[in-house]
Order: sequence, then structure tokens, then C-alpha cells
Amino acid sequence: MDTANVDGSGASSIFRALLTDITEGRLRPGDSLASEQALMERFGVSRTMVRDAVSMLAGIGAVDRARGRTGVIQQVDSSTIGHLFPLMLRLSGVESLREVYELRRTIEGEAAARAAICATPEQQQEIAQCADAYEQAARSREARSEQSQEAQYIDSDVRLHLAIARASGNSMFVTLLEILTGFLRYVQFQTCRDNLERSRQASLEHRGIARAITSRDPDAARVEMSHHLRVSQEALEETMREQGR
Repeated sequence: MDTANVDGSGASSIFRALLTDITEGRLRPGDSLASEQALMERFGVSRTMVRDAVSMLAGIGAVDRARGRTGVIQQVDSSTIGHLFPLMLRLSGVESLREVYELRRTIEGEAAARAAICATPEQQQEIAQCADAYEQAARSREARSEQSQEAQYIDSDVRLHLAIARASGNSMFVTLLEILTGFLRYVQFQTCRDNLERSRQASLEHRGIARAITSRDPDAARVEMSHHLRVSQEALEETMREQGR
């Protein structure tokens, strides 16, 4: 029985162990995942736990179950990792949340500061337009009270953050933020779906960031972005407490 790779006997621990096998190359794209029985014996768990763990892997695109009963390993890329962040947050809770936000503040705070220096007039205009689009989508959703508007303000939030990353002139900021896109969407959905006040507040924060960038003030852009992400983190932590996670 392989107990070294498993912290406890839950499906989430099996998921982590198998994902580590994939990312470290012990399981390669095209390999078949071991049978349910073999995984049960390896980890000393029930069939249900094995199936739940494999479902998690399939959920982030690391395993294709359509090609076999247990599954075939897929290429782990930025899209896979992007889906991983919301899942890891649900599995690990507030501690993972804080670590991701620390990463975001490091990446996006500096990206905003560099955008204030490097953005072209066209990029400045795009950032301002993205901030406008978020505000308009949030207002439309509030006025109509329709969940169908959720996709619009979530998409506009992601577009704004990516536009700022592109305007920084550093392609790695863009790549790293694309990896975090799944997390960005998850945060917007969780914090704003039942909280219109948070949508209004986020609109003001977006405008502050855009204003600092278009004013060519890197220090203010960094501060505004850091403030926005700290408020977002607090809102998500509060949501998780209310949901009893």
C-alpha cells in the first residue's frame, strides 16, 4: 500500500497524489491510469474514494475517461492548471485562498505599476473601456435582477485584469494570469452573485486602477491593485465562512 503519497484517506489526498504523479512525469500523456482495484490497493481506500478522485482529475482535464473505464492521462497545460485553482481552494480552504491572493498581489500589483509606465494610448483606452464594461454589466445585472447577466460582468472582470497584464509589456505576467483565469472567474461568481454591493465596490476599485494607469502613476497603480485584491480576498473569505467551508 502506498501511504507515503497520501495525507489521510480522502479522495482529495488521492487526487493530489495522482496529480503529482502526472506533473512529475511518473504518469505521462497517453498512459492509462491504473484500474480502480489497483488504486484501491495502492491507497487502501474504498472504490467510491477512488472514483471521486478520478472524477476530480477528469474535472480539471488531466484525465480523459471517455477513452477508458478508469481514464487516459492528458497533457497538463495552463488550461488544466487554471481549472485546478478553484478545485484546490475547495479542497484546502482559506489557506490556499491566501496563498493564491499573495501570488496575485505580487503579479498583478507589479503588472499594474508597469502598465502605468509602458501602456500605449490604445492599451490605456482598452483598460478604461474594460472598467466601463464591468460597471455597465454590473448595473445591468442589478437593474434586471437576472442571473443571465453574471457571465457578462465575470467576463469583463477577466478582460480588465488581462488587459492590464498585457499593457505591462511582460508576456510572463500574461501567461501567469491566464493560468489564474479559472480562479478569477470563481472569485467573481462567489463574491458578487448574491452581493450587489460588492459589484458596486469592485467597479469603483477598477476605476481607481484604470485612472492610476492612464495617469502614468505606477505607485498609485500598484497601491490601487493591491487594495482591490485585498478587498476581494476579504469578501471571498467572508463568503466561505457563510457557506461553512
